[in-house]
Amino acid sequence: MTKPSKIHSLAMVFCLTIAAWGQTALSADWLYTVRPGDTFWDLCLKYTNKSNCWQELPDLNQVKRTRELPPGYVIRIPVSWLKKAPAPVTIEHLSGDVFLTAQATAPHTPAINSAANTPKAKPLSSGEKLSIGSTVYTENGYASLRFADGSTLMVMPYSSVALDAFTTHDGEAIVDSRMRLLKGTVKAKVKKRQPQTRFSITTPDAVAAVRGTEFQVSSSDDQAAPTRIEVFEGLVGVGNDKSQQEVPAGFGISASKDKALAAPKALLTAPVITPPPAAVIQPYTLEWQALEQASNYEVHINSDDETNALQQHATVATTAIEINNLAIGCYTVNVSGVDAEQFQGLAAQQKLCTAPNVGTPVLDKSGLQKAKGNNNLTWAATEGAQSYEVQFASDAEFSQITNETTTNAPTIALTTNKKVFIRVRAIGEAGQASSYSNALPYQPKNKDWQAILFIGIAFIAGL
Repeated sequence: MTKPSKIHSLAMVFCLTIAAWGQTALSADWLYTVRPGDTFWDLCLKYTNKSNCWQELPDLNQVKRTRELPPGYVIRIPVSWLKKAPAPVTIEHLSGDVFLTAQATAPHTPAINSAANTPKAKPLSSGEKLSIGSTVYTENGYASLRFADGSTLMVMPYSSVALDAFTTHDGEAIVDSRMRLLKGTVKAKVKKRQPQTRFSITTPDAVAAVRGTEFQVSSSDDQAAPTRIEVFEGLVGVGNDKSQQEVPAGFGISASKDKALAAPKALLTAPVITPPPAAVIQPYTLEWQALEQASNYEVHINSDDETNALQQHATVATTAIEINNLAIGCYTVNVSGVDAEQFQGLAAQQKLCTAPNVGTPVLDKSGLQKAKGNNNLTWAATEGAQSYEVQFASDAEFSQITNETTTNAPTIALTTNKKVFIRVRAIGEAGQASSYSNALPYQPKNKDWQAILFIGIAFIAGL
């Protein structure tokens, strides 16, 4: 038997997956993709402990008993027959309202308006394990799912996804991860895989099947609205019962029920973000350059660690966003433009570190003191301050700054012979700066200046 071509295999998977929508008890089955040389006898012997499996499995899959099955064919094996249960999916991180139902919702059912009112729905928490047949609903929240091979799926707010199949079997590189997007948006990051593994997301309009890539799928409650798929890295095969397309990175594609796929279109380029300082104090306004064809922008703030957990998400119509309410630490901000057809473009990434607020110093005339012939200005130490920046100006508005200096202690010697205004701000360990203090006027007395001058002359004479 000749090895089927890549396009032919992809088309077979699309047809079989679409046909599987009408099958019952899908959530209780492991969907195994046939490899070259596989037979029902071998599959039953290797993966199941079911007696007479080789006789019942062909009927269960509505195929004739054959010595060799065509590569790419999808075989349903009941989970209860398996020697080893499929590896579960882990809720790696979540925020907000996220719920679970044990049984996947059947395809083409009416939209779920509230997961909290759905029978058998229960709140989820980080670290929980999900089995085949689970359906995850997000309302005003999001969840990051991690599969056994390290692939991740981010379920965005107001979305619903059913987990149809996933397994890593007997330590082999056989990973079948299949899910149905019932509504909303999911973003997948798929580990690079061996040829015998598969990761696919199905909607009523199309199937997206990949091996090692980063992509996003969106499906609406409105059946007239198309499914949108954006590819950010790698290659995604998209197909339905009318046509198939391979979509490369930097392109998106739309799919509608009972229609051939539209041609892939180029995604918007990544915007240019204005770099923030080394550490910012919240609230902080992050800005970027406008994209000519962008109708709005998607902003994702993720933790800057291996989990890359989503912390905040927003859609804005302007080229700036106020960042607030983040815990102290470092994050990765992703900003992408969204075009008129609602395709999300490529994302610009910017590291952003938040620092604790540093208190603002307060200056008072009582802090003016004479020491060793000089006048000193002292103020109360500010919590978290590592140093202080001091400015001198000839006017209270500080439009004419005459001098600037830095001191590690909350005190400074005053050596000027002219009236000045003084203000101070505190600098924290991460370089974050407080607001400037009040402006304190200072007028040295003649005798003070004479003493300063005398000390200066004496110092020069001693050289």
